[in-house]
Amino acid sequence: MVANRAGNVRLRSKAYSDLGFAYRQMGEPLQAKQAFEQSLQVMPNQPMLMVMLGLIAQKNGDLAEAVRQYTTPRRCSTPTLSTCCWRRRCGKKDAWMRPTSPSSARRVSRPI
Repeated sequence: MVANRAGNVRLRSKAYSDLGFAYRQMGEPLQAKQAFEQSLQVMPNQPMLMVMLGLIAQKNGDLAEAVRQYTTPRRCSTPTLSTCCWRRRCGKKDAWMRPTSPSSARRVSRPI
């Protein structure tokens, strides 16, 4: 498997993240979560993967973990479209400045 053998950190991280997206499309959220986490171990601070982990946590009903994953990207880089859109659904006009609370996650949460 490329993810295990790639010497280049970016290539290894990309292989794990691609694997995660493939698992997610196949309806295998646990395997997707593991692949996303492996990609983040290899190369931290990937906002899109943190948002994906947030979506998986939200779907599993773990709103505290979802909020943690959704708010972590804003601490490590520039805003992602997904995170900004999610925060705007919470009624945050300055969608990137304030932390999101679990109560606002419940307010906007809906089945995925």
